[in-house]
Amino acid sequence: MAIGKGLNNQSFRPRHLLSVDVEEYFMVEAFSDCVSRDSWESRPSRVVMSTRCALDLFDRYGVKATFFFVGWVAEKFPSLVREVHARGHELACHSYWHRPVYSLTREEFREDTRRAKSVIEQTAGVRVIGYRAPSWSITKSCLWALEVRERNDLATRTGVEVANRSKKCRLLQFVCWV
Repeated sequence: MAIGKGLNNQSFRPRHLLSVDVEEYFMVEAFSDCVSRDSWESRPSRVVMSTRCALDLFDRYGVKATFFFVGWVAEKFPSLVREVHARGHELACHSYWHRPVYSLTREEFREDTRRAKSVIEQTAGVRVIGYRAPSWSITKSCLWALEVRERNDLATRTGVEVANRSKKCRLLQFVCWV
C-alpha cells in the first residue's frame, strides 16, 4: 500500500473501510414500482453467488468488511449469514424489506428494524450493532428514525462518520450484482 502525506507532512498509510450490502438485485429502489415484494420468492436468486464471490476476493487479499444484510435475505439464506461471520466479517443490519425509511411510519420502521436485527443475530449467534438505511433514506423528513435506531441498540455504521473525522480514512462500498 502506498504511503501518503498527512497533516504536518507526516507519512501515513491510508485506512480503508469496506462495506457490502447483501441484497438481491430485484430489491433496489429503482425497481420498486415494477417488482412487488410478493414476487421476490419466485425470482431467481443471485445473492449467494455474488456474496461468495466477494468473500473469496476479500480472502485472497486478507480484507475484512462489514456486511449489511437485508433481513429477508438473512432469513432465506441463513447459511450465508453464518458463512460471512465464520470468515471473520462483521454482520450488520440493512432493514428487513429494503424499503426507504422516509416511506415508513415510525412503527413500521421500528418493526422492520427489530425483525431484521433479530433474524441476523439469531442466525449467527452474535450481537448486531451496525445499521444502514436502504437507499441512504434517512432524510430530514424522518429524523425520528435516528431515535428508533438507537432504541434498537443500533448505530449508523456506514463508515461515513469515521471517514469524515479523519483524512486518513477512505470509505469503499462494494456492490456485486451478477
